Amino acid sequence: MRLYRNNPNLRQLLLHFLAATLPFLLAAGAAACNEGQRPAQRPPAALRVVTTTTIIADWARQVAGDRADVVSLVPNTVDPHGFAPGPRDVAKVAEAGLVLTVGLNLEAGWMDKLLKNAAADPARVLALGDHADPIPVQGQPDHGEAGEAEGKDGHGPNDPHFWQDPLRVKKVLPVIAARLALLDPAGAAVYQARAADYSRQLDDLHRWAEQQFQAIPKERRLLVTSHEAFGYLAHAYGFRLVGTVIPGGATTREPSAAELARLVREIKSYNVPAVFAETILNDRLARRIADEAGVRIVTDLYSDALGENGSDADTYLGMARHNVRVISENLKSR
Repeated sequence: MRLYRNNPNLRQLLLHFLAATLPFLLAAGAAACNEGQRPAQRPPAALRVVTTTTIIADWARQVAGDRADVVSLVPNTVDPHGFAPGPRDVAKVAEAGLVLTVGLNLEAGWMDKLLKNAAADPARVLALGDHADPIPVQGQPDHGEAGEAEGKDGHGPNDPHFWQDPLRVKKVLPVIAARLALLDPAGAAVYQARAADYSRQLDDLHRWAEQQFQAIPKERRLLVTSHEAFGYLAHAYGFRLVGTVIPGGATTREPSAAELARLVREIKSYNVPAVFAETILNDRLARRIADEAGVRIVTDLYSDALGENGSDADTYLGMARHNVRVISENLKSR
């Protein structure tokens, strides 16, 4: 202290330092005292959204951004028709704030049981297919055992595969945004803006697909696929569905020998250039059909699930563009 009294310059410097720092020290002390009196301010927890397919999960992420934690029950590359949920799936649904399904009986074989086991509130479940202006399944079996099997294990009268037409996907985006906003009003503007931006991307996809398909001669716009998953694509872009390896819209039954023989005859009759096998299904029967009909087999068409992470089909837009390229390249010329 004697040093400060004998040195006026040093004493003046100390006084200036205290005058400058004291307000900050007092404010810090007050904040520390108040910290124990009120809880820390944290951002709200992300909304939990569970979807039945990876395709729907991608749409939900596009609309919600980082305001929602989105998880699909059915993994990438897996057929959702015959999916078997486990205990972890029950827990996911039980904890979800929103469950997004395709509906139109796509998940009828397992979803009702899963919702019951999870004791899920029906108000938290949103079936998107009801808002997509669905079209009828074009390949329903005509009669007999096939018809009985389809009625029991397959879809209803309307086709659930509406995502094969990007303009149908546009119809469900506002529905997703509105339901998210109902659960998270503070994010309403974000959901609306992101849905509008994604809608513009779907418009671009649709215009590009039209241009690609126009290069295919009309007489070659003929589709034979593993199952009836491309009715919306055919309806939107002027293709004829000649037939499917598995008749109807489901994948859960074996076609009869008579049905396979009839499909071979139709392929030859229409001069179909190729049989398109789908990545979610074993291609054994499709290869047999193509071999007997004397046409090429194409094995990388995506129908009901996205591709592996890192592939060119690991998003909906990527999957759709992949399919357009594959179909165009194999039908444009022999």
